Amino acid sequence: TVGDIQDVANRYFADNQRNVFVYVRREGSTPEDALFVALPEQLKPMVKSQLAQINQISDVEQLKQILAQSEQALEQAPPEARPAVEYLVRKIGERIDQLSEGGQTESQQPGSGNSEQEGN
Repeated sequence: TVGDIQDVANRYFADNQRNVFVYVRREGSTPEDALFVALPEQLKPMVKSQLAQINQISDVEQLKQILAQSEQALEQAPPEARPAVEYLVRKIGERIDQLSEGGQTESQQPGSGNSEQEGN
C-alpha cells in the first residue's frame, strides 16, 4: 500500500543516512564541453582530429565551404554518426563567428567548454 511504501522510504531515506557529493573543479581548469562528452566513444578520436584541422584554418571563406559540405554530409550521415557531424557543424560555425568578429584566436579543443553557446 501507499502507507507501506512511505514507511519504508522514511526508514531508509532518513536525513542521517544520505550521501552528498560535491564536485569542485581544479582552479584554472576548463569545463568539459557537454556535447563532446556525450558523443559515442568510438567517434571522439575522429572528431578531435577534424576539429584540430578546423582550428588551424583562419580563412573564413574556406571554413564556410567546409561548413556547407558538412551540412550536406549531415543530411546523408547514418544515425550513429549524426551526433559527431552535428557537433562539427556547430564548432565550424563557432570558428567562423570567432574569426569574423576578429576575436580570440585560441583554438577550440574538444572538451574545453569555451563555446559561448554551450549548454543551450
